[in-house]
Amino acid sequence: MKQTNIDTDQLISGYKVPGTTDKAKIYQQLSRRIDDKTTHRHQDKTAPKTSYWLGTAVAAALLLIFCLINTLRPTLEIANKEQTMQLAQLPDSSQVKLKVNTTINYRESLLDGTRKVEMTGEAYFDVSKGKPFLVQFPGGQLKVLGTQFNIRSYQADYGRVDCYEGAVQLNIDGKQLLLHPGQTIRYSPAGVEGPLEFDMQKALKIPDDSYQWVNRPLSEILSLICARTSYELIAPEHILERRFTGTLKLTNEKMALSILAKAMNFNYEINETKLIVREKLR
Repeated sequence: MKQTNIDTDQLISGYKVPGTTDKAKIYQQLSRRIDDKTTHRHQDKTAPKTSYWLGTAVAAALLLIFCLINTLRPTLEIANKEQTMQLAQLPDSSQVKLKVNTTINYRESLLDGTRKVEMTGEAYFDVSKGKPFLVQFPGGQLKVLGTQFNIRSYQADYGRVDCYEGAVQLNIDGKQLLLHPGQTIRYSPAGVEGPLEFDMQKALKIPDDSYQWVNRPLSEILSLICARTSYELIAPEHILERRFTGTLKLTNEKMALSILAKAMNFNYEINETKLIVREKLR
């Protein structure tokens, strides 16, 4: 490609600076003006980009601050390690009754006000009306606005949810369920049972440390006893499949085990942190 050579003298001769004919001074002033125009053009092109990136950075910083505040918001933890039921009040004025060996963690979202609870064990909730109230437990999760319900979920294998007031939306093992007052669901390795009807008035009259079962597998009952005492259950499958109907008071787990062993015809021993169940010898 042919390049065109510019005659500097010819360019300068056409540029007049008042009061001087010095070509060197004229050249310097012309160069400064060219540089100034080039700088202004560069600033005009970069200004919109600078504003865009500055706005993006500010928005990202604000979002990060909100997320950090929400993440670092203090979590209320309540753990019942006693042998009796413990009554607690959450910051939103909801009431919770925690049974033995039950732990809950409560947080309230700063962004949308959603109330979130993570729990392991068994607890009766009387939830104050307000923003959605979510409970995550080993077997699934539920959502309510303001209601009364009981969750028994020491582990993911066995659990039960009872609705006493309002409505409870459940998600257990990917299955969506809706409970109304007087309805319950149970879950076990065999699957989800329910919604089923139950007698609320009769259930409320049962003492807090007592449990009533109707034709339930022995595995469910022994798992609950072990969860309350932190025992590891070791038992043959054919014994765990036996069915039990009756009421047990679990304040004294060893006495409850003795009654259960006699009724279901098995022997057991407690070896440090293990509950070992064996067939009863004749």
